[in-house]
This record gives sequence, structure tokens and C-alpha cells, in this order.
Amino acid sequence: MTEGDSNADPVTEGESTHILTGLYPGLKLGAGRYSLLKPLGHGGAGEVWLATDTVLSEPSALKLLPPAKEGDIGAFEDLRQETRRSRRLSHPNIIRIYDFHNLPGEIPFISMEYVKGVNLDALRERAPQGVLSWEFLRPILRDLCEALAYAHSEGLVHRDLKPSNLLLNEKGQLKLADFGIAASCREPYGRGAERHRGWGTPAYVSPQQLDGGVPSTSDDLYSLGASLYELLTGVPPFFEGELEIQIRLATPQPMAERLQRFGRVNEIPAGISALVMDCLAKDPARRPITAREVQQRIENAFVAPKSQRLPAGGVLPAPPAPPPPPAPAKPAALPRLTAVKPTLTRKPRTGGTAAASKGGSPDSLYRAEPRSARTVPLGWIFLLLGLAALVWVGRQAMKVEPRIPNAVSGLELPPLTNAAFTLERELTGNKDPITAVAVTRTGEWLAGGATDHTARVWELEGKTPKTFVGDGGLFEVLAISPSGTWLAAGGVNHAVKVWEVKRRLLQLTLPAHSNAVTCLAFSPDGGALASGGQDGKISVWNMPTGLSNSAWSGHRGPVRAVAFASDGASVATLGRDEMVRVWHPRNGVRLGEFSVTNQATGAVGFSADGSLLATSRGTEIVVWDVRGRSVWRRWSAPDGAVVASVAVGADGLVASGDRHGEIMLWAAGSGRRLQTWAGHSDEVSTLAFSSDGQRLVSGGADRVVKVWRRGEGP
Repeated sequence: MTEGDSNADPVTEGESTHILTGLYPGLKLGAGRYSLLKPLGHGGAGEVWLATDTVLSEPSALKLLPPAKEGDIGAFEDLRQETRRSRRLSHPNIIRIYDFHNLPGEIPFISMEYVKGVNLDALRERAPQGVLSWEFLRPILRDLCEALAYAHSEGLVHRDLKPSNLLLNEKGQLKLADFGIAASCREPYGRGAERHRGWGTPAYVSPQQLDGGVPSTSDDLYSLGASLYELLTGVPPFFEGELEIQIRLATPQPMAERLQRFGRVNEIPAGISALVMDCLAKDPARRPITAREVQQRIENAFVAPKSQRLPAGGVLPAPPAPPPPPAPAKPAALPRLTAVKPTLTRKPRTGGTAAASKGGSPDSLYRAEPRSARTVPLGWIFLLLGLAALVWVGRQAMKVEPRIPNAVSGLELPPLTNAAFTLERELTGNKDPITAVAVTRTGEWLAGGATDHTARVWELEGKTPKTFVGDGGLFEVLAISPSGTWLAAGGVNHAVKVWEVKRRLLQLTLPAHSNAVTCLAFSPDGGALASGGQDGKISVWNMPTGLSNSAWSGHRGPVRAVAFASDGASVATLGRDEMVRVWHPRNGVRLGEFSVTNQATGAVGFSADGSLLATSRGTEIVVWDVRGRSVWRRWSAPDGAVVASVAVGADGLVASGDRHGEIMLWAAGSGRRLQTWAGHSDEVSTLAFSSDGQRLVSGGADRVVKVWRRGEGP
């Protein structure tokens, strides 16, 4: 296991602050031989700690069975079998497993080689454009093929090959990690296999492994192709929507097209592009047969510059940057046009054929022989003028109803020019300033939380609100399900509580985080609830059962905002680390990310469908296209108004509130201010749109919640 990289994969090292119950620095294990120093990472099978081997006076990595699974015979057997399988492997490019320890009164654990360095996923994240160059990867991939060929010759299939399991030590030597779910391709696939059906990381597993098929070396070659695809393009072959369906049925986008889609440039040899697509074939018979075949094709791939390797004992350098996007070429000057009367002469057919075979076109069978060296027929002049006129007319027609597309994601926003909101209802009775508001899909139900640890839920047509009283620190963040059935609340008491609104019954108390709950969101169908915490963790819960779908470490620092995509197939989060990340809600697989460095120091808010993100810094507002991972538009509030709250609605409406109680309405597509009005007598502390964009709810330090109805502006 690795340590020492501050930008390591948050799913592994990012949870270094999370300590399993009963584990702490200084704890002695292995009859006193090992002394725990600090956690390195964790996964479903256990937590990995850096420890000191007091007998050999050297560092070691320990993989410990979680205390919660001490009585789990299956988990215990998995750990023992991992040791038994991996101890058979002795290769310079595979992390060495030392022993399995199971002493009375101690947590079972594996001792293994400790690698100080970085994994390729973390290295890619901080590389220019988020991709690694082929010249850098080539020797690493060659060593990986050596390691796989050796493991396969020993009858083992890795089954979880991915960039975060490919480690580089301080000398730049590859180390393949985590044979935890490896399987034998020689033994019968029977006892215990059913528990491991579909194990692995979905973005990198083959269709056969996804369906629980018999382990095969071909599964590893598919995962190798998926990993290389991501390292060269910045994203896995399939990263959005229903991954399982795409893995089984869809053909990955060619790497050149994927790079173009995300505005990246990387020189990939044609032979490597073909190799990756062959590895990703649905039919195992169409993939390379062995790792040696992959290695040979890598060796044959042309690469001009010498690959970069690390100096012995040196510090790991940044990988070579892919070439920058080419500057747009200046249009060549048009030749001087001279109207002449051409004389057409027919060239002999044999001569024309010869010319065409040397690169000429069939049109060269006919040749104009002008009276001057630089002349163009008069007919061509009229044709060019006609085309220019058509282009001009087309552009004028486009101005009638413009759309504002993003070339990366295909997102379009309508040209808003006249939306406006008027006061529909004012809701008073709160004793303290409003900290959070939430509203259902069409605004029939809305909720407001206050600093007195109470929340009130109003039915828009009703008169008396339903009041919910929580313990200290609750109702700092709120979410209400699209139908108004459930109210979820969180705060500094670490738990998420869920009530049935109509009967005011507390239904669930979810132990979501080790620190304060900072954000909440329901899925569009109300069947899932996502929470983010001060601990950087994201949790997704099934509704109404409260069963945990998944939980993972997503950010280094607090999670500031969370939102589901419109189809519920992904979750977007923004962290205090100024990273926006998109995740698969059922397994926590990261589907994409981008940085909002220095642009999100103030208020933040996602649109209901997670497609847009608004952030603020002082008086400036920035709208981001989440899918395209890019800035959509930025503008500044007038008169030095500091933005205190922000919300994004349907069709690109953005609302902002300032410290003096004013609310401003903006069109995200153009950055145009559509409306300004006095919303509150004190700071507008929180804002929320209904999903249909027809209502805006605001809460202020003046202890009032207001509902604003959308109409047409002047």
C-alpha cells in the first residue's frame, strides 16, 4: 500500500481520518511485533494501516479485518484466502504479502510490503488536462504486463485492476496492489464464489465478471484496457448513466472523440488506440489472448520521445504534459481574383488517371488554362458570393431564437429575457433566523429550519404549519422529498433524521457521519436520500427503509453541496477542497470531476437535476456546467453587493441574495440580470427553487420565509 501522496484517491487514502473502532496509533498487534502508526486507506474488506515492524525495524502495511466483521466467518475466510493466494506470488512488480495473523484477543490482519509513492489515479488527477502521456505510461504498462503474465502463469486472476491499484514507488517502479478478490482460473468456481459475484469496480470490470462468470485472464485484460483508456483520456470508457447496461451492450467512444469531447489533447499512437478497443471487446474471443500479446503490441507501438523514468532515489516528478491544444490557424490569404474567360482543354484519360493516383482529384481531368498565372473563372466568383450570402442569411436566422450550447456536454439553455417573481406568501412565526429552506417539485410543500433547532413545514394552500422540534444542532440543513412525504434534517449532531410530514412521525435516525451533516438531497423519485458531512463522506440511503445503499469518502474536508441527476443515475458533490465530483450512487465509483479553485469561497448551490452549479466569491457569481466540467458563465452583482446565498432553477434561472436583503434574478445563459427586489429586511441567508422552476423560496435573518411565484417580466 502507498502513503505520502496528498492527492491520492479519496476512496482509498482520502479516509485517513476515519479510524475503525478499537484501532488507534500506538496499538500493538501480532503479539507486540507491530505498532500502528496511521491509517492509509480502507475498502469493503478492511482497513490498511502503516505500522512499524519492531523486530525488523522497518515499516510494514497491515490490512485489518473490521471489528464489525470479527464474527463474520465469510470475511475471515476471505482474508485468509487472500493471504494464501497472494503468498504464492513473488514478483518485483507485485506487492509482497508476508503473513496472515490470527492471535487470540486480536483483530485478524495481513502483513504486507509497504510502498511509499503514488498511484496512477492520483498522478493522473494532478497532471495537466487530467491525462497522462503515452510516453510516460509505456514502460509502466510494459511492467504491468509482466506482472499480469506472471500472476496468470500462477493461475491467479486479479479481478480488480484499476489505476488506483497501480502504484509507483519513489524510484518509479510499478507495484500492482490488492489481490483481495483474486480468483483461481484453475480451480473449480464453486464454494464461496457466489458471494463474490460481480465483485470489482464497475467502471473497469468486463461484462463476464459483471455477470458473475467463471474467472478468466481475459477479465484482467479488459480491465487493463479500461484503465489505460482512463489514464489517456481522463475518464473511464463508461462513466455516466446506467454503467451495467453500457458495459454489457454499448461500444465505448473512440479515445480521440472522448478527448475532443472534453477539450483535451493527448498524442496516442494508432496502435495503442486499437489495442485498447480490442481489450474492451464484449466478446472475450476478440480480446488479446494473453498479457504477453498486449506487451508485444505495446512494444510495437511507435513513440518518438524517450519515456520518462524516475532517477534512482529521486523524487517522483510530474508526468510529461500532453501537448497543448493547437492554436487556431490563421486563414490563408485568398488569391487575387481576376475574371477571365477560361479555355477548357480535355486532358488525356491516361494522364488524368496517373495524376489521380499521385494524389490529384478526378476534377483534374479538366483544366482551365487562364491567360494569367493567378486567375479564377467569373462563374466561381458568383458562386462564392452566393455562398457568402447564404451564410449571412443563415446567421441572421439563428439570431431569431438563439440557443446557448456547450460544445463539451451538449447542454443548452433557453434565452431568458423576461422572467420575474412576485410575492405569493409570507410565512412568519419563527423565533430565530432561518438557516435552511427546502421545497417540493412543484412547490405545494415547503420547509424552513431555524437556529432554534426547529423546522416548520407548510402546505402552500394550508394555514397552520407543522412544527418539528429537534435536538441541539438539528435543522441546519433540510431536504423535502419531491412528493412532500418525507422531511430530512441534519446538523452538528452527526445524524440524519427523517420524518413523515403529514403525521409528524420520526421514522428514521441514520448514523450518517462522524461529524456534522452539511448537505442533503432526495433523488427525483424520492427513493433515495444522499447526505454529505463535515468528515468529507457521502452516504446514500434507501427510502423509506433507511438501509444504506453506499457510503464513501468523497472530499478532503467538508462536503458543501449534493444533488442527484435528473435520472437518479449519478450524484454530484462539491467539497471544501474546491473539487466537484460526480459519483455512481450505488457503489461510490467516481464518474468525473473538475476543480473550482478560488471560485467557491461563498454561497454554493446545485440545480435540482445536478446539471448546473452556482458558486460565489464576494460579489462574483460563477455558473458551472457539471457534465461539461467547465465554466458556463460568470458575472458580478452590482453596487458591490456581497452574495450571501444562491440557487439554480429550471431552464437556467439563477437567484442570489445579498447581505442587505435584496434578491436578484439572473439568466445563466447570458449572465443578464432580469429582476432585483427587496426580499427581506436583513440578510437573505438561504434560497431554493422548486424543481419545475415556478416557485422560489427565500429565508432570511429577519426570521421570515417567503414564497415567490414566477411570472413574465416587463
